[in-house]
Amino acid sequence: MERAQRGSFWWPYISNLPQRFNIPVFFTGSEIANLQYAPVIHQVKKRCRALLDLAKEVETVLSKLGTDQQPFGGQEVNASSLGWAMAAVSSRAFQMHNSSGSSRVMLPLIDMCNHSFTPNARIIQQEEKGGTSFVVVAEGNLQAGANILLSYGALSNDVLLLDYGFVESQNVHDFVEMRYDKIMVDAARVAARLDGDGYSQLAEWKQSILEQLNFEGVGVSLQVKFGGTNLVDGRLLAALRVLYAQDSDSVKRKGITELQMWSGSPSGYIIESNVLKTLVAMCALLLGHFPTPITEDEGALKSKELTEAGTLVLEYRIAKKKVLVDCMRGLSRKLQSLERDKF
Repeated sequence: MERAQRGSFWWPYISNLPQRFNIPVFFTGSEIANLQYAPVIHQVKKRCRALLDLAKEVETVLSKLGTDQQPFGGQEVNASSLGWAMAAVSSRAFQMHNSSGSSRVMLPLIDMCNHSFTPNARIIQQEEKGGTSFVVVAEGNLQAGANILLSYGALSNDVLLLDYGFVESQNVHDFVEMRYDKIMVDAARVAARLDGDGYSQLAEWKQSILEQLNFEGVGVSLQVKFGGTNLVDGRLLAALRVLYAQDSDSVKRKGITELQMWSGSPSGYIIESNVLKTLVAMCALLLGHFPTPITEDEGALKSKELTEAGTLVLEYRIAKKKVLVDCMRGLSRKLQSLERDKF
């Protein structure tokens, strides 16, 4: 509405917003498919459907209004224009907190600062009698002409891509999400050449702990993650320790979800060794699910014919694959350390 009103108080700000945003809701169908990562493709399609539904709803409401009642100055309101408005807010709004709670706010001029996980400035929120003000304060001395960089938060590349239209190649907060699957766990066990019955025979005490971990029973939550600061989802780590344990005494409830060395006893070493080998195999299987290898993607990234969206797609899926590669390396290092400290 404000964009349609040239006399709007906000027009100087709105007129300086980008005319187009490079976020996935504006990608072509093939570009979305080329992301190669089901969870974010699902989110893109969900947002596209929501925009189309909203456009139909707005069109229905506007069709019932007279010319003098039109809130958009006679301009057409469709999924594209609504998508622009959504992108303007999602890519520039800040999540702020005060005594009343939290809210997303638009901060003209401040929102022109780019993101960095090592920012050189921060936003300070000040409560005053006349309302709330926001000030950008440098973290140290800035050279003339230096970019002012703010941290948008500890965000994964999924959020950075969907809301902001960029990805970070070295993002310690990024992860690869998968659905906890008994068949995949057993496939990883076989790939790692480990003995055991896997899920074919679950003792009652194992079933009980898996239910406590919410992997079995009613209302299960099967989404787990690789990557991030913890390398592997704690619930998945715990489930594998339970599966490889011979008896309940060998599974210690304290620390069962933490990536720590379980050496100090033969049974503890065997459990931990099998768990780490299985996790490495699971990462390899997940990496194999991507249609193209990293080397092929990196070669394609050098093409001079790539569009801006095409470049972003390649950068995103390379980053996802590198999460798994880094996770495999981290887990392998822990396995080597365990071998050195055996018993």
